[in-house]
Amino acid sequence: MGLLSDGNTERVVLVLSHDYAGDDLLNEVKKLVMSSKARRLTFYVISPDGRPKYFQKLRPMISSIISTSFTVVYGGSTAEDLRRLLKSIDGGIVAAIIVGNCDEFKEILESSGINYKVLG
Repeated sequence: MGLLSDGNTERVVLVLSHDYAGDDLLNEVKKLVMSSKARRLTFYVISPDGRPKYFQKLRPMISSIISTSFTVVYGGSTAEDLRRLLKSIDGGIVAAIIVGNCDEFKEILESSGINYKVLG
């Protein structure tokens, strides 16, 4: 069974490298929230930092969209985790954002037919 959500939720995949800085991501997510017609956003995060360190790095982003209904799901840290995550998501992904140098993740998104934006 996949990761289910209703039709009012937009799904965003975030792939974060060890060395990313949050400002570019913060601006991109703000634009996404402002343009979204959905009532909710779900962020699926792939990060080699693991729990809880990845969440600490997302804190500025979370603070900036606190008035929006959202969920953050940690999807793992490896390319295989990203493959599994993409297979488990029911419904479309509205955005994929890669922050930092993550070439192997780009290839996975491309082969899955998912457009992505690279920051940093």
